[in-house]
Amino acid sequence: MVMVGGMRTASLKALLPLLLLLPYTHASAHQLFNSGEYRIAGYLVQVATQPEIPAPGSIARILVRVADSDGNDLRDVTLGLSIFKNDTLVHAFSPMLARDGHLEINYIFEEPGVYVIVVDVYNSDGSIVTAKFNVGIVREFGYIFISMVVLGATMPAAVVAGIMIYKRRSKEREVT
Repeated sequence: MVMVGGMRTASLKALLPLLLLLPYTHASAHQLFNSGEYRIAGYLVQVATQPEIPAPGSIARILVRVADSDGNDLRDVTLGLSIFKNDTLVHAFSPMLARDGHLEINYIFEEPGVYVIVVDVYNSDGSIVTAKFNVGIVREFGYIFISMVVLGATMPAAVVAGIMIYKRRSKEREVT
């Protein structure tokens, strides 16, 4: 076997298809669990929560962003925000001015369940554009979800490392 920069040529040949695909692949971060976006009436309205999976009874931050259809943040836009659970209004915030198109609101979701966050964008002509977002509040799921993501990320790496160690040991046994 020929060694090139510390790697065997067979290893380089195995990696060649992956290296050829790199210029053509597009990767992006996953969308958060409690986040979403709507394009409506020339607006891009986005909502997310921090933490990603809020627990009942603890402070969660609701993040709202309003941009134009090209994704540019709007300046001095008035937003209203309401929270519903089971089609019942839980809380309504007074309309607020978002100077840079972003709004952050601290809120405590008292009970687990599915909530609907309604964002109203008030236009200068008096019309209102409304976007609705589902938000899940759960007790145990947060730990299970995070554990599954960590396992899903580490297990493939562990399997590949195990295969490489097995192959290396098999070749060492053949040489001796």
